[in-house]
Amino acid sequence: MQQTIEVVAAVLTRADGKILVCRRAVGRASAGMWEFPGGKVEEGEGARDALRRELREELAIEGEIGDLITRDTTAVGDLLIDLACSATNRYGVPTTTKCGGRAPNT
Repeated sequence: MQQTIEVVAAVLTRADGKILVCRRAVGRASAGMWEFPGGKVEEGEGARDALRRELREELAIEGEIGDLITRDTTAVGDLLIDLACSATNRYGVPTTTKCGGRAPNT
């Protein structure tokens, strides 16, 4: 039986229609690839709470989690990734806290 990991992601859209994406850090799986901000849901944590936490950790912003846009499960090796993407409003200027500096075009 495959292990399932629940993952959440934020789709942050500006008024001009541009969407914020992040580049995965060097030294991590899929380094250099683009992704929506978010991450794993921890044990005992709800999906919305996890997404708010991830936004604080990754971008130093607060987020208002909106409607679910899509949810899909993908097999990656021996794991099943259950990914839920939600529309999210942001409060604050995103800062790339994990790699330093301000996120471009915010």
